[in-house]
Amino acid sequence: MILPFKTLVMNLLTLSATFGALAFLLARIKEARDGGMPSTAAVAHGPERTGRIVSAAALLMCVALGTLTISKIEYIKELGFGLAFAVAVDAFLVRPLLVPALMELLGRWNWWAPAPGRSAAHRRDTRRDEARRKIRFTTLRAMEP
Repeated sequence: MILPFKTLVMNLLTLSATFGALAFLLARIKEARDGGMPSTAAVAHGPERTGRIVSAAALLMCVALGTLTISKIEYIKELGFGLAFAVAVDAFLVRPLLVPALMELLGRWNWWAPAPGRSAAHRRDTRRDEARRKIRFTTLRAMEP
C-alpha cells in the first residue's frame, strides 16, 4: 500500500540525492558561458565535461541504494528500489537529455535573474575580481628584482 508519507519521503530523498549533480552540471554550463562561449556551445559543453563523473556517481548510488531491496522490511525495500530507479532515471535520462534540451529551448532566458539576485552576483564578482587583482599585484611586486 502506498501511503502519502512514503511518497513524500521518496520525493524528498530523491531530490536531495540528485540535486548535487544538477548543481555540478549547471555550474559547468555557467562557467563556460561566463568564459565567453555562446549559450548553445555552453549547454553542450556542460554535460560533456560532467557526464562521466555524474554517471559513475549515479551508478554507485544505484548499487548502494539497490542493496536496500534485500532487506526484510517492506518499507525499506520499496524505498531502496524507488530511490535507485529515480537516481538512474535522473542520471541517464533527465540530466543528459532533458536538461540540455530545455536549456536550448529557453535560450537567453536561462541566464535571467531577478534584480536582487543580479546585484548580489555583481557584488560577489566585483569582490572576487578585486581580490584577484590584489593577489596578482602582490605576486608581481614580489617577483621584481
